[in-house]
Amino acid sequence: MGTLKIVKENLSFLSRHNPLLFRLIKKIQESDHFSEARMNAAKQQRARQIVQYALSHSSFYRKIYQSVPVEKIMRGDLSQLPIINKSDIRHHVNSIATAPLKLLKAAHTSGTSGTPLLVYRSPGSILREHAYTWYFRMSHGLRISDPVVSLRATLDRNTMHYYNKAENVLYLSTYLLSKKNIVVYAKLINQFKPKALYAFPSSSYMLANLLQQEEQKVNIPLIFTSSETLYPFQREKIEETLNGRIMDYYGNVERSIAYGQCAYGSYHEMPLYSINEFPEKGVITTALMNKSFPLIRYFVEDSFLMSDGICECGKPLTIKSIEGRFDNFVKCPDGTIVTGMSMAFRGINGLQYAQIIQEEIPSIQVNLVTSPVFQDNDQQILLKQLRNRLGDSLNIVFNKVEEEQIIKTPGGKYTLVLSRLPK
Repeated sequence: MGTLKIVKENLSFLSRHNPLLFRLIKKIQESDHFSEARMNAAKQQRARQIVQYALSHSSFYRKIYQSVPVEKIMRGDLSQLPIINKSDIRHHVNSIATAPLKLLKAAHTSGTSGTPLLVYRSPGSILREHAYTWYFRMSHGLRISDPVVSLRATLDRNTMHYYNKAENVLYLSTYLLSKKNIVVYAKLINQFKPKALYAFPSSSYMLANLLQQEEQKVNIPLIFTSSETLYPFQREKIEETLNGRIMDYYGNVERSIAYGQCAYGSYHEMPLYSINEFPEKGVITTALMNKSFPLIRYFVEDSFLMSDGICECGKPLTIKSIEGRFDNFVKCPDGTIVTGMSMAFRGINGLQYAQIIQEEIPSIQVNLVTSPVFQDNDQQILLKQLRNRLGDSLNIVFNKVEEEQIIKTPGGKYTLVLSRLPK
């Protein structure tokens, strides 16, 4: 590796891991111990500042707040403010921004719901996001200097692995992860002896499947998944095969909401990251850390399973599971909407990937990627478990496919249910 590249990597690392980052992490850690009253007061103060700043600097918010009483805006009274959605961002992206676009960094969603969405981030909000990520990792025992394997869409098809010494991260290509190469991947991981893995749920699940097929062993104590829905059947196999514990992190490219799993498996909101309102469907989020591209009462189309009371870790506001977009459902002929389909795929021997596609009401197509140990009896068990959730009114068609035929977004993300019914 050339000297210039090493210098660039060191400079990049130092620009993101500096004294300001550690001060931000410390502030997040301190706020995580706030009382409920103090936390609510701090949130309201930040919300008031964001709303007032948006009104002063964003032509989009000035327009949509015209009918809102000024005193409610100045108080940051969120309940009186209109809800915005992806369409608003898509059509008013420039007028939402409160700073010159040349000073901001553009980011795109992966397009799971159609056209990718463009949003903007300020340098300060990028560093704050990095601080929240490291606060979450450090809360589970990872240090910045620890060796980590990254199995995300970083490397292309021309590079199987790359070690960044400054980060102490071994990057592995998701595109070259295959039965032919899995022995090499296992050797690289075992020689590196990582403390943790960064991965999409689907890429870590693929790794686990291939390791199991070829009877390869690895040991990765901490597994940090993000960017996709983590399904229970994936968690079971990943943790068993990689000999580690998954800590899942939920967020979005818009940076309007962030939740991380505690040691007991519940999801808790990142302290002072956002204000979240939970209607019957989805979540209404108000971001508290990017006033350059403010998202106030922004609707996110994900489905949350809430829990009453206090988590075993002592924190309130517990979320048991996150199922992804609430419109990724199966619809029965009688109009019944069925979500949470992941439970039907637990405990199926030899199942590597599955994807439900519904294009018409009377039927669903279930695409399966299986290993040689998958037998007819396993398919019958799966059929029974699907019937338990869906009843007998739907026609269920199974198709054996290759992993490449599982539909993913342009960014390589996977979802269990694809509803192609007319909206």
